[in-house]
Amino acid sequence: MKLPQFFRLLFIAALLSPGCAKEPTPPAPLAVEQIPAAVDAEFQIATPEIRDAAAGMVAAVKQNELPTAFDKLQELSSRGDLSPAQRATASRAMMGVAQSLQNAASNGDAKAAEALHRYQTTR
Repeated sequence: MKLPQFFRLLFIAALLSPGCAKEPTPPAPLAVEQIPAAVDAEFQIATPEIRDAAAGMVAAVKQNELPTAFDKLQELSSRGDLSPAQRATASRAMMGVAQSLQNAASNGDAKAAEALHRYQTTR
């Protein structure tokens, strides 16, 4: 069966054209200053246990206790009962805190270096 020229061209174009789906881009880290507001907004509707864990992490961030915040973020991120949006926010916060810890460690902060080392050895 022979297809008209137009349909053959349409078929070839469909095979050669890229799909509409875009490649997913990795989430951007949250700046440490943005973490409290982002976490408070995302974790408002959560179980009391999850809200308490998030609040403890936010308190550590606000007190600039980044190694403690990093540990609390690891605990929070490992929970199986987070919503996808909560998990994404926790991951972005963890990336932001990790970047700040790396900067602090490169500037001689021993606690930051220890927190990163502990994380790398337990992964």
